[in-house]
Amino acid sequence: MTTPASIAPGILALHGNRTEMLADTLAEWMAARPLEPLEQEVVLVQSNGMAEWLKMRLARHLGVSAAIEVDLPSRFAWRMYRHILGNQQVPYQTPLDKPAMLWHLMKILPALLAAGAGKGCGEGASASPIWQPLQRMLEMARREGSAARPASNDTSALYHLAQRIADLFDQYQVYRPDWLQDWKQERDQLAAVNTPPTPIDDDAAWQPALWRQLLQTQDAALAQAIRPRLHQRAVRALRDASRPLPAPLPRRVMLFGMTHVPLPVIELLSAMGAHSQVLLAIPNPCRFYWSDALSERELFQHSQRQLDLQARRHPLRGAIDLSAIALDAMHAHAHPLLMMWGRQVRDFIRQLEAYDEAQTAQARMGLPRIDVFDDEPDAAANGAAPLLQQVQHHVRDLLPLAEHPHEAIAVDDRSICFQVAHSPVREVEALHDHLLDLLRPEARQTGLARLQPRDIIVMVPDIAQYAPLIRAVFGQYASEDPRHLPFDIADLAPQTLSPLLQALEWLVRLPEQRAGLSELSDLLAVPAIAQRFGLDADAIAQLQHWMQGSGIRWGLDASHRQQLGVAGTGAQNTAWFGLQRMLLAYASGQGFAGTEPYTEVGGLAAAHVGALAQLLGLLQHWERLLASAATPAQWGARWRALLADFFLPADETDRSALALADQALQDWLSAVDATGFADPLPLTVARHAWLGAMRQPDDRQRFHAGGITFCTLLPMRAIPFEVVCLLGMNDGAYPRRSTPSEMDLMRQPGQRRPGDRSRAQDDRQLMLEALLSARRQLLISWVGRSVRDNTVRPPSVLVAQLQDYLRAGWAGDVVSARTTEHPLQPFSPRYFESVDGGQGQSLATWAHEWLPVPITAAAPGLTDTMPLPAPAASGEAPPAWTLAELARFWRNPAQAWFETRLQTRYPELPEVANDCEPIGIDGLARWQIFQQVLQTVQPLIAQHQSWESVSAEARQQLQRHAMAGQLPIGTLGERLQQQWLEQLQFLLREWLHSEAQWPHVQQRLHLQLQHPREDIPGIDDWIGGLRGTGANVDHMATDPAGASWLHLSVKPTRLIRTPGNSRRPPVLRLDKLIDAWLCALALASRQPAPSTTAGTFIGPAVSSRIIGLDAVLDITPVPATQARQWLEQVLETAHLHRQQPLPFGIDTALAWYQALTPSTGAPTAPADAAKALQAANTAYQGGRLGGERDRNPYLARLWSDFASLHASGAFEATARMMLEPLGAWLQAHVRLRLPDGEPQTAEPPG
Repeated sequence: MTTPASIAPGILALHGNRTEMLADTLAEWMAARPLEPLEQEVVLVQSNGMAEWLKMRLARHLGVSAAIEVDLPSRFAWRMYRHILGNQQVPYQTPLDKPAMLWHLMKILPALLAAGAGKGCGEGASASPIWQPLQRMLEMARREGSAARPASNDTSALYHLAQRIADLFDQYQVYRPDWLQDWKQERDQLAAVNTPPTPIDDDAAWQPALWRQLLQTQDAALAQAIRPRLHQRAVRALRDASRPLPAPLPRRVMLFGMTHVPLPVIELLSAMGAHSQVLLAIPNPCRFYWSDALSERELFQHSQRQLDLQARRHPLRGAIDLSAIALDAMHAHAHPLLMMWGRQVRDFIRQLEAYDEAQTAQARMGLPRIDVFDDEPDAAANGAAPLLQQVQHHVRDLLPLAEHPHEAIAVDDRSICFQVAHSPVREVEALHDHLLDLLRPEARQTGLARLQPRDIIVMVPDIAQYAPLIRAVFGQYASEDPRHLPFDIADLAPQTLSPLLQALEWLVRLPEQRAGLSELSDLLAVPAIAQRFGLDADAIAQLQHWMQGSGIRWGLDASHRQQLGVAGTGAQNTAWFGLQRMLLAYASGQGFAGTEPYTEVGGLAAAHVGALAQLLGLLQHWERLLASAATPAQWGARWRALLADFFLPADETDRSALALADQALQDWLSAVDATGFADPLPLTVARHAWLGAMRQPDDRQRFHAGGITFCTLLPMRAIPFEVVCLLGMNDGAYPRRSTPSEMDLMRQPGQRRPGDRSRAQDDRQLMLEALLSARRQLLISWVGRSVRDNTVRPPSVLVAQLQDYLRAGWAGDVVSARTTEHPLQPFSPRYFESVDGGQGQSLATWAHEWLPVPITAAAPGLTDTMPLPAPAASGEAPPAWTLAELARFWRNPAQAWFETRLQTRYPELPEVANDCEPIGIDGLARWQIFQQVLQTVQPLIAQHQSWESVSAEARQQLQRHAMAGQLPIGTLGERLQQQWLEQLQFLLREWLHSEAQWPHVQQRLHLQLQHPREDIPGIDDWIGGLRGTGANVDHMATDPAGASWLHLSVKPTRLIRTPGNSRRPPVLRLDKLIDAWLCALALASRQPAPSTTAGTFIGPAVSSRIIGLDAVLDITPVPATQARQWLEQVLETAHLHRQQPLPFGIDTALAWYQALTPSTGAPTAPADAAKALQAANTAYQGGRLGGERDRNPYLARLWSDFASLHASGAFEATARMMLEPLGAWLQAHVRLRLPDGEPQTAEPPG
């Protein structure tokens, strides 16, 4: 064990171009010079991800990584201030830290703003135009605020203004402490680098004055505890050897992997070097001295000492002093990527030169080397290396483009590659396929370990945008699926990870929420809320179904809607309206006071309605309470009561979320209490003050947890990964845009200093770090095509710079050969056609679900396919058809094939909550309402009641549907009721007339029809709706003389697709006639009784009548022989389709049939056939609104486009076979009767 004396004090910067080599050097140093057993190593890093990676790397070398205290530089600095100066003199938090400063500003700004407006003077502030710029900024903030709540607008605007000022002054404390010191001493000037201080303009004079006002809010002791003042005192105390420190400092402090550290932290570490051993492990991309290759090099003073340090620390490449080279000629001496992307790390390295004790510390600490750049050969002599490695070596060696070898890259070298997609989701889908290819065992590179998911990192500009897409694409496969890839998403705000916090975000906006059905349903499903109200999964599902059915659409009640400015809509379709319907159904089951009960509520499950009533009551209470302003203390009590009312933790995740919310609330209240602020605050301010702190990612989130790591592009995250992927590198999205504040004096010309933060420079540095931290592959992806018109969209300017560099530095079109352009859809045929760009570029997918059925076995990773269910065995009697089954087959043969042959079907979509009250009633909803009306009036019609009675009952039923919230609100609903009643009158009159004309109801008729071929199933079904004219008729077989028979069908829908005119008759809706057609053929083809002679038919002929909303169809009987022929053809076609799918879609076939020729059904010229196929193609694939393929997933699964549907050659024959009999039947046997019109012949199928 070493003695404490073996750890010599001093400060030393270790430079290296590979992060893992820097970590290994620190591990060797720690192993050779360990601390005492109970001492802690202090390591400063910028992010939790870097801390976790460093711990794992150290554990690999040391065997265990323990007793390591990892901290952020700013927190460490404040901790050291308290350690050096004493806890009694330094508070736990700085009194003018940003949260506290915000509320100090909220307290003093109103008086200053009033003085600027000439309305009087507050204490300590005189009437002066100095505050008028603040008044103008407040007016701008007020105009940007919400006009919906003017009462809270002034306070909200003041809060946002105070936030901006607090942010600004907090930055000044870090990057311009000398300014604040000058301002305190009433020197209103801006000190600059290498130039004399400049006076502050009149428009900005309020800043030093306001800083002095802030200082006056503190007592003398706290005024000395602001960050700049404490820093000066702590540094002086460390450098004063005569003054003992209150407590010993950490004997060793290591700063690792950072390319930017605020200057005060560097100064503090330098001063600590007299007492502690301080090691700075700095990622430096280049082993030569390169700082003078960039602009603004004049900001650094070139003292002789610095020149000597430069000569000793990093050699000059080729003995060329870059400071003597003009910047416009620098491209011949420096690496272009360093010149474009390396400014941030350049500034940091140059700042360290003033504090780095390289030679003395190396000798004192006994280090064999202080630069740990890799020792691989120069890039210029290593042309056989992969492209990525060559680029990294060129950066390391500061190799200008003129000295690049310009050699060709191997065709299969994909160490740097680019992907272009049409949307972010397509980026993620393409990435998933790409990573599956990389992780295949056969993809292992010679001499390298097999790639694992933990070796891959994917970084995006905004992880919140991509997180749902990542979960949808990477999370869709079960763990046993070969396409499953484990993954973790880092850098997400707590609200995106916790359903409880998401619900809390919704609740604190309750007065502004629309409270739609989907929102209320989601609220019920939150585990902590379900636990609070005693609901399990079944109860939640039942309540969500009842909420939808009872008519809840949006709004808590009528007063809530009035608060939102839509008082005229009343209470219909609110949550309270639906709850009343449920409670009424449970209490009495009868309508009351204009409310119609929701009769589905009943049984034991009805008790769940009580929990819903309790929840809605609390929502109503909090909606009213949150709308009123309150003091911070009152808001604290409200927030705690709200948490208790709605949440009961269901698991550890919920408990953590509640603890986080409670801690954020306590932090806010503590900051407010420290300032003495006690003015009333509106909801918008109190909400933001509480939840704003929780919108930042939690430092404790897992990073690099074992799977693929997805994260945000953040500064100083240069962790080495085998594969680094950058997604979302779009023009305008990266470098990320930031709007500098017009108040920021650091942005004024001539005020920039080395080390100042810039979002654009941060993102350039991140691009450089990503390039240098990849070990096997760098993948860059962006949305490079428009999803609307496929136009080209440029990548980020940084990607374009990298591509330009690659084109200029290597032979051939190195970029195009490594760029893959993906199709718009994941099911594009290009993925399955072995598309090869000729230079190693190829398209492939692991999503074998999109493969056409015959070639499913060719999907990558899929070895076996499921065999089709065997057809009926030879000799086995196939099941007979019902008429309903035949009709379903005729309407959708593809679906019938899936259900009968494959014994499968696409799952029905789950019920989707509808947040809009009924305004435009769709066809299905209208049909359901009409059907219920007809069921109610049917007994009256059967009893031959008067028209007045039937019409009154129909009107009453429509009114009940309106009371149930199924019709629009107000006048619109009343007009719709009248319109619907007028539509029903024609149908009801015809129904009454038909039942009076055929008064006797025939019992159901059993039909058993066989096909001449025994292997083709026949029909076995019962037919109802038969009526006769003869008296005392019990059965059609006893047909008395003079009796006639009718098959009556009443359909509450329209029968006409296109109204007729003087030149063309109306076109019928074919889908409404299929049942009647098949029924007419079956009735005309009735089999003889077992005792009769084969070939003869019994029973009278049966006419048919279909009554619709807009027409009556009278159908004459079909001759038995013709009916038999057509029906046998239908049965043969259906039987054939049971064996294999027929290329037929009803809408597509109709478009083809009508375009061929409406009159004859046969083409008169080759142009007719081409025109018909084009019409069919349009009907199948559609335009902007889609075609039959898009509406029918079964068709889309079998034939992805019209070309594949038509490729079999059977499309035309099948269409004729299916449509011609129906067309002939329509022309010969169907007569159309319109309201107040003469009978007409209907148009052939349309």
